[in-house]
Amino acid sequence: NIILKYAKKILIVGKRPLPIGGVTIHVDRLVKLIDKLGYDYTFYDLNNFTIYSFIKAISANDIIHLHTSSPKLRVFFAICCLVQHKISLITYHGDLGRFHFVMNCLDFYSVKLCTYPIVINNHSLKVAIKYNSKATLLSAYIPSIEEPDLENGMKSELVILRTKCSFVCITNAYNYSLDKYGQEIYGVSELIAFFSERPSWGLVISDPSGTYKKKNYLLPKNILILDSPHSFQKVFDYADCFIRYTSTDGDSLSIHEALDFGLSVVATDVVDRPHGVYTVKRNDMDELFIVLKNLSKLKNERKHVMLNLKGLALIQFYDKIIAELK
Repeated sequence: NIILKYAKKILIVGKRPLPIGGVTIHVDRLVKLIDKLGYDYTFYDLNNFTIYSFIKAISANDIIHLHTSSPKLRVFFAICCLVQHKISLITYHGDLGRFHFVMNCLDFYSVKLCTYPIVINNHSLKVAIKYNSKATLLSAYIPSIEEPDLENGMKSELVILRTKCSFVCITNAYNYSLDKYGQEIYGVSELIAFFSERPSWGLVISDPSGTYKKKNYLLPKNILILDSPHSFQKVFDYADCFIRYTSTDGDSLSIHEALDFGLSVVATDVVDRPHGVYTVKRNDMDELFIVLKNLSKLKNERKHVMLNLKGLALIQFYDKIIAELK
């Protein structure tokens, strides 16, 4: 195996276990993937962060890949790697420039200092390349190797909803969160209001944090909240369409999963979206209605996409860096 023969030690830095959010899911899948492919790697869990252990972990490895949403930690990480002459990779899972002034400045400085800034959309690439010519655009999508089945009670609820409604949509949220303008990021409240007025259409809200359930929405029978940890992919079996109604976003894992599964996908146009996604403006409910009405008339013949794990862009990027170190 050429990878094992020439491999330099890779350190993945992030948070586990699940579920916390899109970044954590990405990290969890990345670790499982490179383990399956036989890379020489170590994982550093930011849940157990101390300055001493962090610096020590960096010193013991050659290629260090950071996954965090904290601009402060990104800068500290980039400086640590620079001082120790390590190859540093930072994946910016959100839009560059999405914070307020000070945090954005820290983010831009970390882009400048790290070896390879990795961004997930064209807008962020245009920003990043001003500070670092090695800035790279890579999808954050890593397919799941295996997913646990849904609990029987959850399955029963989904079956009942499926039989009641002619068209079932799903959306997800990992907590009730607001963006820098005070707008609800996942748009779940708007979707609840929208589907409440359309009882023949069903809405499934996947929220493992349970936050939306605790808000005590008076939900009609065509809306279901799944409020305990579960495999989001397994919910696809009961749906026709996935809606990503966010006010800000990165390279949504859920969108790629839904597309691979063969679902129709509708998403806000707040960032670049993958080919095949129907985009809508946030808060334009008339536009959302027209798109969903058209999709509800389609007979969706699902075609699952089988991916070559070794051919994923991030894995090929690792191989390129490893080859350069030979």
